[in-house]
Amino acid sequence: SPPLRSSSFVAPFTRPARLLSDHAAHPTLSDEATTPQQSMDVRELMHLLEETYPSSQNSPSDANNKGNKHKRQKWARTRNYLYQYRANLSRSTTSSSSTEPTTKKRKRTTRNRGPLTITHLQQIISFLETTFPNHPELQAHILQSTPRILSKHHSIESRLLPTVEFLKELYGDMAGSDGKEGSMFFEAIKRNSNLLLVQGVGYVGDGTTTRSEENKSGDHSTSSAAVKVEEYLENVVGISSQGMAKLKKNQPTLFQLSLGNKVQPAVEYLLSLLLGCNSSIDSIPPKQKKLLAKIVTNHPNLLQLDVDSNLRSTAQFLRDYCDLADSELATVVGSNPSILGLAVDGNLRPKMQLLTNVLEKGTKQGSSSSSIDDSDVKKTALRKSILKHPQILSLSTSNICIKMDYFEK
Repeated sequence: SPPLRSSSFVAPFTRPARLLSDHAAHPTLSDEATTPQQSMDVRELMHLLEETYPSSQNSPSDANNKGNKHKRQKWARTRNYLYQYRANLSRSTTSSSSTEPTTKKRKRTTRNRGPLTITHLQQIISFLETTFPNHPELQAHILQSTPRILSKHHSIESRLLPTVEFLKELYGDMAGSDGKEGSMFFEAIKRNSNLLLVQGVGYVGDGTTTRSEENKSGDHSTSSAAVKVEEYLENVVGISSQGMAKLKKNQPTLFQLSLGNKVQPAVEYLLSLLLGCNSSIDSIPPKQKKLLAKIVTNHPNLLQLDVDSNLRSTAQFLRDYCDLADSELATVVGSNPSILGLAVDGNLRPKMQLLTNVLEKGTKQGSSSSSIDDSDVKKTALRKSILKHPQILSLSTSNICIKMDYFEK
């Protein structure tokens, strides 16, 4: 059998070594094949994956057919991805060989995406075995739930390994549900294997330098490099160790955001909403600082939103539509922070209109005076409702309609 050759990653290759002998027995899968179909026979690749990671539920009993069906279901996403990959590759190859002009995007895609071969498959399996030793079930789960990783064979060293390094550094010795030190990393990947492919994870700044490389070089020219997000949230915002553990478990990508361009501006804007004015986080009262830490811990997705195009525009819409004062807006945001993550046109505006229509019926039934401006009455009623029950804005319009129909009956 030919030796394992990898231009980007070489690691001990134990259990999947049978792939090498199968490679020799199936010359149609050779790396020197001339067409995408020859280089990537989906049925053969799936056979090798299934043989490499045999299901523990398969047994040579009367239920063998049932076991085979279960195995095919587990690998269905991977199989579909490989067929789709081959179809896209065939289309891009045909398009590039035609005389019709193509866009730059299509040319770049065609140049970077080549046919998958046995060697590529071996490189990914070798990466998984080295990263998750003695966890074949987890390796199989990653391939089954996130088959896109098979196309990342060309970026193992530049993307996958730095991502793993970042996640391991992030979780450290954190124990998972089994109570074992260091098991949180494996548990997080099992819960969401897409973490291995999240864009930006494992990189700092422009996406070309890992944290460890930056620390070794001593380059701390930017604020995001000088102060880590974790240190800022813990020491400045005042999030407890339990809160940090929760953030790492539920929102690990938060710690790879730019501190100066993303996290800190979002935190400072949230603080300005809670206080009703601009103020330094170091001088705020303990009660508001505790509320700020609670909001960040329970709603970390707010820190990933752009301040001007998302947070500020949503807050301004609430202020204008409901005629809220700064202190009243602070009450609404403090009671229901998730409202800042809702889209204005796609969510809040139609919801506000629905609530206005509902309240309009009530005001018309309860008042016989025609001298009062209807718009003022509706806005006042909406303002009072939002201040008393800001959680209603988190309900969907269909949910509100169901409840409205129930009470009308």
